[in-house]
Amino acid sequence: MADRIAISSFSLQYSPSAPRVLSSISLEIAGGTCCAILGPTGAGKTSLLHCLSGIMRRHHPEAVSSGHLQIGERFFDELPTQILFPTVGLTLQDPHVQISGVRDTVFGEVLFTLENTGMVPENPSGDPACCTGHNPCGSTTGLIA
Repeated sequence: MADRIAISSFSLQYSPSAPRVLSSISLEIAGGTCCAILGPTGAGKTSLLHCLSGIMRRHHPEAVSSGHLQIGERFFDELPTQILFPTVGLTLQDPHVQISGVRDTVFGEVLFTLENTGMVPENPSGDPACCTGHNPCGSTTGLIA
């Protein structure tokens, strides 16, 4: 985990023509502490966490930001372009969109993490048999059980 997270005057738009979802956010979180980000629905809590974890580009490749992010010893003047696991970890409230929210199944989520940490090659076909070498159940859902 990062020894420090610092956010300075950070703003986010999902596209250059969209309104800001985050506007001039600044905060600092010391390493080893537990922090909760609270606010009403639509306040931008998940969007901020997706920016800090490097997931935002996967969900919204056209997103633009301004301001600065510091995650550990790494500094970002733009949105991170890679997943920052295990430096940054996050837990979302909806269990159906864990780990990244990018894949539809638990198998897909675990595979996504392994791909992004370089432990298995990316799977362009989306077929789990491509990475496991076999598909004994005949379906992705069957492999999860």
